[in-house]
Amino acid sequence: MMTFSMLTLNLHAYQEGKQAGDTIAARIRSNVPLFDRIAAAITGLDVDVICLQEVAEWRGEPETVPYGLADSNAARRIQQRLSGYHLMQDWSHYAWETWREGTAILSKWPLYRTDSRYVTRSHAKTWWKSRNIVMAQVEKPGIGAVNLFSVHMGWWDDADEPFQAQFNALAAWADEADDG
Repeated sequence: MMTFSMLTLNLHAYQEGKQAGDTIAARIRSNVPLFDRIAAAITGLDVDVICLQEVAEWRGEPETVPYGLADSNAARRIQQRLSGYHLMQDWSHYAWETWREGTAILSKWPLYRTDSRYVTRSHAKTWWKSRNIVMAQVEKPGIGAVNLFSVHMGWWDDADEPFQAQFNALAAWADEADDG
């Protein structure tokens, strides 16, 4: 029997272990044990695909560096602890005016047809309610093509960016991806 395992995890944008007065460098260092545990769990569970939300990197690193390549990027730090996982990510908005925050997909299988799209009306990087979703297609041996979306949407009853509108945008995109 062929299986396909998936894990989804909200990384909370470097807020775990936050201490008053911490420097950004100290905050990043304090997450090293967390990233070690996450990578060990992924390896131990032999997970095919991991969808990550609130993937942060420090805004203070040169913004000419594309998102995902900064040393502080949380998904990249996890990927570096894994063997052979492919990574796709993009960012939505600034979190606490300190972090570039987005979503990511890690996969054992090569990623095809990668894309990202906003599911909110707002595409502003400065608006914390902006939601940019990443998508990738993988070819799982014995199963075939699988479209994946790493999703982090807003609250159900939000007046500015209601969940239902975000879900409808995602569903339309999923239908489009299936047709492609």
